[in-house]
Amino acid sequence: MLRHYRKTIIDLKTQINELSRALDDHELLFQLQCSLIKRIVNTERKIIKRKITRDSLKPKLAEKGRSRRSSRALTHRISRLDRRIGHFKWMLYIYRSFGDAIAFLYLDKWNIKPLLYDQSTAKVKQDSGYLTAKKGLINELALVLDAKKNNVPALLTDLTNSIRYGDVCLLGSSVPELLEVKSSHNKNSRVNRQLLELTKVQDYLLNDEGYDVRGAAFCQRVAIRINERNHIDQLNMCIAEALDVGHSSKQPEPGFHIFVKATDSQVYYDKVFGALSQPVPFFLNEYKNNEWWMSYYPFALSIRNPEHLFLFLNGDIFILVIVDLGEMAKLAEKRQLKLTPLDDPDMAFQIEGERDYLEGPFVLKMSRHFFTRIALECLSLDWVLDTAENNISQLQALATHHDARSKMHSDTRTGGNRLVVVRDPRSSNSSGEVPGG
Repeated sequence: MLRHYRKTIIDLKTQINELSRALDDHELLFQLQCSLIKRIVNTERKIIKRKITRDSLKPKLAEKGRSRRSSRALTHRISRLDRRIGHFKWMLYIYRSFGDAIAFLYLDKWNIKPLLYDQSTAKVKQDSGYLTAKKGLINELALVLDAKKNNVPALLTDLTNSIRYGDVCLLGSSVPELLEVKSSHNKNSRVNRQLLELTKVQDYLLNDEGYDVRGAAFCQRVAIRINERNHIDQLNMCIAEALDVGHSSKQPEPGFHIFVKATDSQVYYDKVFGALSQPVPFFLNEYKNNEWWMSYYPFALSIRNPEHLFLFLNGDIFILVIVDLGEMAKLAEKRQLKLTPLDDPDMAFQIEGERDYLEGPFVLKMSRHFFTRIALECLSLDWVLDTAENNISQLQALATHHDARSKMHSDTRTGGNRLVVVRDPRSSNSSGEVPGG
């Protein structure tokens, strides 16, 4: 599928690795972006060319007198063009995954997630469209160059999947500084709306609170002081072993399992699942193939070897992560916490503290978005539960501070070094972050 792109993928990953070791190399940062622009624009042109051809063929299907054989051949050609268009669109996602890697190298990863979503709803914000059709691209690139001259790292947001606000993102601190670049001084309702949305998300990140954030009346972010622990090292070891002997598995802690297999290797997954009490599987290839890996730590960073990354993208290796909720519940029990899976489209499970709070136990709900983050980012379950325990303590203190009169609930939909408390200022009730974010 990607054989033609092998050198390109490996070159991009090699540059990302070099940049990760020298974040102050602003020339490399700029050249990497130029390389992405070239590849994205070339791919967009291929899509446009094939769309024009496909759209010119479709009316011919309705022509009178066309034989069945000719119609079948025409239908087959149109289907083939659609498949190629789909493939090139996926390549745009892959290229922008390297742009995501740049963003995650410089910014606090938990500050990136809000930039994917519309700030007034819970939906993913629409992207800006094709670079090919963007008249202001030269002005945006000039701003990136100007930032480079002033020794400030900067990134074109259109080179990412995850940043949907602004045109240029300054990367000088862990909080992104987003800039709109306009080719004229004229203003209209669309420009005003963009500026208002950008200001709103920027204020939310800077002040750790905001009103009407993704559908919630009020959001407040509370810092979590426990350093992240993950199993990315074990993931990379698994990939190397699987390519050597056919397949590999590791259990870096109770309840967390990593399995990697090469395409010509046979693994009997029924035996794997049979030994677990409440297994929840995550096929990482599925998230990559379906373009669901947008606001999580990018695979372009977590898979460190350039050749291994290419093989993952090409479908030559399969990665399965299993979280055993039964084992996770046991780990929670050791902390005097109760973990309960939920039959809810948005929430994966809840954690209750044993200490009573007003009428009942304090409840922390974990969203399915955060549960997926555990698997895709190989987060330690032990760290997740340590964080949950810390969250409960912080929320109890916060509830006391606000003199709440009823039981307080929270969920960590953001999943990061910010616990998001969503509160209606008109009520004493609190709940977790809003749907979708």
